[in-house]
Amino acid sequence: MKLAIISHTPHYLREGRIVGWGATVREINHLTKLFDDIYHIAPLHDEEAPDSSLEYSSERITLVPLKKYGGETLRDKLSIVTTAAYNLNTITPVLEKVDWVQFRAPTAMGLYVLPFLAVRRKPKRWVKYAGNWIMDNPPYSYALQKWMLEKNYLNCKVTINGWWEGQQEHILSFPNPCLDDEELKKGKLDSKVKGLHKTIEALFCRHAYRKQRQFVDH
Repeated sequence: MKLAIISHTPHYLREGRIVGWGATVREINHLTKLFDDIYHIAPLHDEEAPDSSLEYSSERITLVPLKKYGGETLRDKLSIVTTAAYNLNTITPVLEKVDWVQFRAPTAMGLYVLPFLAVRRKPKRWVKYAGNWIMDNPPYSYALQKWMLEKNYLNCKVTINGWWEGQQEHILSFPNPCLDDEELKKGKLDSKVKGLHKTIEALFCRHAYRKQRQFVDH
């Protein structure tokens, strides 16, 4: 199976190699156990890569660069609109060759990508909402995206961080797989050295991976 991921995750060039935000890169690395090829459709920045950026672990993961958008100035904010046509034209041919697409919300790009996906019959899709699902007074763009997802206009599953009372059937709680096995082992060792009686593992890599496999298989 082939997967496309559409996100606002920043990518950079470091010594001629593509790197991206570490937490997202690690999560996508895990998905190579489920998919044969992964296309990450995301902005490529020309700034120096932050130290937290990592390289993908598999050549089966391909970055499809989008134009970067957004920022603090009025010109930056207008770039959300001025880059939309280019970015949609970049996204469309990738969707034609994959079995699944994941959109990672919330992001300003979601204002046009979510409606775009809603009118398409293929590929199969799910949305990962990485923001605070129950945020008080969210930005307008976030509130609008959440509303579209709650109404299920995309006819798909939506994964969120946390468990909230009254969740709709298509809204699934799904912890982020952000730590690998070695980091979990190190955390346990550090906790013993510091004399802690119990290690609190807030991020469940294995649990998240199992749920991800169950989700895709069904």
